[in-house]
Amino acid sequence: AVVSTQSGHYGRDSDQTNCSDPAMVSLECQIDGVQTSVSRSMICHDLADIQLCDDGIENTCLELSASCNIHKHQMCDGKFDCSDNVDETDSICYSLSSTRCTRKYGEAGKEELQIPLSWLYDGTADCVGEEDETGTWPTCG
Repeated sequence: AVVSTQSGHYGRDSDQTNCSDPAMVSLECQIDGVQTSVSRSMICHDLADIQLCDDGIENTCLELSASCNIHKHQMCDGKFDCSDNVDETDSICYSLSSTRCTRKYGEAGKEELQIPLSWLYDGTADCVGEEDETGTWPTCG
């Protein structure tokens, strides 16, 4: 059974957070205001009724082509995640910020990368420090 907590998150999948095995960690986010890690199995899981992270970043996934459904932070990171390479050749990858940040998701979360300009001030904090949503981020690529 699914037990809803006060914040609207679901207790059923609490075993998918606070991962101690770095190989299983895919995302760092706030859950009920506490910084924690989230298991790879909860990213793009197609369970729209389950939100672990306060901001729902684990559900920010894109179907880029018939053969490619990935988390948006896998785009424009210099690694080909899709068999048709659309994650690195999509038009948004040609307009990147000059400033770098640490993305919240995946292996990209371990290094600072440029982000697509279309992600700036879009209402979703893509950078760990949320600087892509602040007024101090440069708007020219």
